[in-house]
Amino acid sequence: GRTALRVIEFDIASKSWTGRSWLYPLSEKGVAIGDFNMLDATTALVIERDNGAGSKDKACADPKQPKPDCFDAPAELKRVYKIEMTDANVGAAVRKIGYIDLLNIKDPDSKKMAGSKDGIYDMPFVTIENVDQIDATHLIIGNDNNLPFSAGRAVNKADDNEFSLIEAAEFLNAK
Repeated sequence: GRTALRVIEFDIASKSWTGRSWLYPLSEKGVAIGDFNMLDATTALVIERDNGAGSKDKACADPKQPKPDCFDAPAELKRVYKIEMTDANVGAAVRKIGYIDLLNIKDPDSKKMAGSKDGIYDMPFVTIENVDQIDATHLIIGNDNNLPFSAGRAVNKADDNEFSLIEAAEFLNAK
């Protein structure tokens, strides 16, 4: 019953489509993916998102009557999923192994330079468009602000581009 996106396999060596595909089922509030990068032959990182921007603490009281000092559709779903595509699930849904909630990244040492809450780093953007593994324990996640159109940190102010280094050993090692 949910929307799914088709993942089609391309063989780089032969420079041809293999005919194999999988379905990527979007989460309940998901509407699109922002990036898709393979980790190895069967697992990948996928950014899944809604179309919201901004934090809920700056949401308009009535979204049907937006005002210039609030977000009328704040972010509700921004995640990086680790997925698996194998011979066992070819033609069917990918297996979602786990995810990182980009609206609720623990930051107990307050290393963030931006964000909405103490002890939490968030990325309430529509334009989270980059994810890659740096090493065995770290991911880099990037927000491309599409200057001057992305406003997720402050209402009516263009966001900076943000590149975030995330410690994610447990997530990356998940099977």
